[in-house]
Amino acid sequence: MAEYVRVPFADTSCVIVPENVKDEEALLVADMMGTGYQGVTQAEVKEGDIVVVSGLGPVGLCAVALAKMRNPKMVIGIGRRPERLKAAIECGADYVIDSDIGNDAIYEKIKEITGGDPLYAGSMIFEGFADSYIDTCGVASSSDLGLRLLKVGGRLSQVSMVNPDNYVFNMHTVCMKNITVQGGLTNLNDMQYLMDVLAEGKINVAPIITHVFPLSEFDKALDIFAHKKDGSIKVVLKP
Repeated sequence: MAEYVRVPFADTSCVIVPENVKDEEALLVADMMGTGYQGVTQAEVKEGDIVVVSGLGPVGLCAVALAKMRNPKMVIGIGRRPERLKAAIECGADYVIDSDIGNDAIYEKIKEITGGDPLYAGSMIFEGFADSYIDTCGVASSSDLGLRLLKVGGRLSQVSMVNPDNYVFNMHTVCMKNITVQGGLTNLNDMQYLMDVLAEGKINVAPIITHVFPLSEFDKALDIFAHKKDGSIKVVLKP
């Protein structure tokens, strides 16, 4: 591990961290927050929307917090592990659902939470309950669930790395329900905006950072992170 890092063209790729922003929270800006915000932007989340975020790792939790800033009707988080479900509530989710119950049960739960679809109730093709679905999982079962949950004219935002060898996407449903699909990762042009969001205290990302270790305890930090020990979500090494 090095004492210094050389950053070529830093004047075009770095932003200043305000004094009132913690170092460990600022770390999220260039990756987790940036990707979460990309998900929210692609999903075109707006006031009054019903938003579903699939996957409650650091990116998904950032997406929850940033989506909530836009005053949607509700934000529903889908994930596993009690500490992540709890963190999603703390980041702004109105409801959380354990993904271990399976897609069919999740579908019925969200139908209940949202009050159903008054236009296409009971239709195997057109029924849907969400305006936006942000997928941070990268597995086909998550995107399939999103296509089922979205209303006609809904928006699916894909911000996860997928394995193209075993990823099948249901274009039939996309066409039948007129769903807009967008994919992407972090847009570094948003870094200054996201740093300002932190500085102004507009979102709560503290629940995402569960462990902070000095650099000298790298092995311990890696073990906790890699094996998801001690309720870890995001583990930070601090020089």
